Amino acid sequence: MGDYLAGLWKQNLPYGLLWRSEDGLECRRYHTFVAPTFSWASRSGPIIFPSFTSRYTCTGQVIEAKCDPIGFNRTGEVSGGFVKLYGLFIELTFARFALRKEGSYPSPTILIDAYEVSETKKATLVYCLSMLQYGKPTMHMALVLIKSAAQPEGFERIGLTIEAPAAWFQNAAICEVTIF
Repeated sequence: MGDYLAGLWKQNLPYGLLWRSEDGLECRRYHTFVAPTFSWASRSGPIIFPSFTSRYTCTGQVIEAKCDPIGFNRTGEVSGGFVKLYGLFIELTFARFALRKEGSYPSPTILIDAYEVSETKKATLVYCLSMLQYGKPTMHMALVLIKSAAQPEGFERIGLTIEAPAAWFQNAAICEVTIF
């Protein structure tokens, strides 16, 4: 299976990153570090993965991924980690479970990773990194990120959107993004 990354396997990482909280309103982030935000292990509660088929095309690429085990057990606790991805990257506004792109119609909802994110009452700048595209009309499955307070050069995952319109990514920058 390759390298183990706090609950995910590096070999299947583009798909492994697309977990979602089964009930984001019940899940919480741990007060102490347990895992990087890209991992489902960073929060409490059950998760699910979308059913992937050949109709999905990868739009995100893994450049590098690493977790730092605390001891000798490579599938045990970690003290830190990151994943560096490359793909279509856009800025959006997040407010009350919805994403909006300036000048476009209100968007699909965001699937929240943990309750703390839903406490945000005012519009917040977030970022989407497209990981897959699918369907006709084309839609994108994208990670929803915020800038990291602890690691200013990177981002933290806060959720997933599974129905981002292709028009949002038409003139998107192709960027390298690090998620802690």
